This record gives sequence, C-alpha cells and structure tokens, in this order.
Amino acid sequence: MSEREIADLRRLKTLEEESIKGLSEVAKLAKNPVVDGLISGLIFDSRKHSSWLDAMIGLKTRGIVTETEKDQLLDLLRSHVAIEKSSLVDYQKIIKAAEAKAVKPALGGTTEDNAIKACLEAILEDEQRHHGILEQLINTLSFMDTSVVDVWWRLWTTAVPTAPTRKGGKYAAPKKSSRKKAK
Repeated sequence: MSEREIADLRRLKTLEEESIKGLSEVAKLAKNPVVDGLISGLIFDSRKHSSWLDAMIGLKTRGIVTETEKDQLLDLLRSHVAIEKSSLVDYQKIIKAAEAKAVKPALGGTTEDNAIKACLEAILEDEQRHHGILEQLINTLSFMDTSVVDVWWRLWTTAVPTAPTRKGGKYAAPKKSSRKKAK
C-alpha cells in the first residue's frame, strides 16, 4: 500500500469520525426509540468503519501481535466465546417463541410481533457472524505465525463481511469464502 493510499484511508477515517460526531448530536435530540435505535446503529457502523480503517492503516504502519499479547488475547477471547455461545442459544429460543406467535395472526400475532421477530433475527445473524469472527481470530492466534503480515490480511478478508445485498426485502447473509484456512 502506497503512502497516498494510506493517506486516503486516514482521510476516510476522519470522515467516519465526523459522521459519528454529527449523528451523536442527532441521537441526543431523538426522543422516539425507533429513531434513537436507528441513529445508534448508524453510529455503531461508523465506529466499526473507523476501526476497520484504523486496522488497515495499522497493518502497514505498526507492529504485529507479541507472544504476551497473544496469550492474553487468547484467554479473554476464549472466555468471551462461551458467553457468545450462550447468547446464540438464548436468541434462537426467543426467536422460535416469537415466530410461533408472529406467523399466526389468527392466534393474535401482530405487525409488532413480526417486527420484533425480524429484529431478533437480525441480531442473531450478527451474533453468529461475531461468533465466527472470534473463532477465526482464536484459530489465527493459536496456530499461525502472527508475525507474518499476510496472515492478518487473510484473516481480515475472511472475517469482514462483504456489502450486504437486498433480497426479498431482507439483507442476505454474506457468502462464505471458498478459500482454505491456512494452518
């Protein structure tokens, strides 16, 4: 990556930070929970984008994971994976219960029930993606030479989802990579 490309990434990061500031002002004014929730989601996405840009810049400008950092990260990530697994089960149970009510309007299902179900399904999809990223990160830290920059670029390209596409009124899940995992 050239110095110009790094400068472009830094400029984009600045724009994301400005977006976060502006949207945060909107969020302070929002009294409606839907408006607040949507704006908060946009803020989180902008923070994510800023973080991703920082990571790409960092791979070109900063050091790689040390052995001490690797051990600490693995301990914390493994304990967090257990929490993620538990939340996945909980979401699936709650969605199943909501689905039973939402898909049967004759039994009292409402638009609200369908909206709640759709929201929970979107959260579950994110949680499943989070779990996969954590597993990939643990595998990378456990089994690969983390001093090799290419290892991090490969993890990045498999962990970061592609831009979602609209399909049937719902965002489709990103396609899984057909690349083989490095060992």
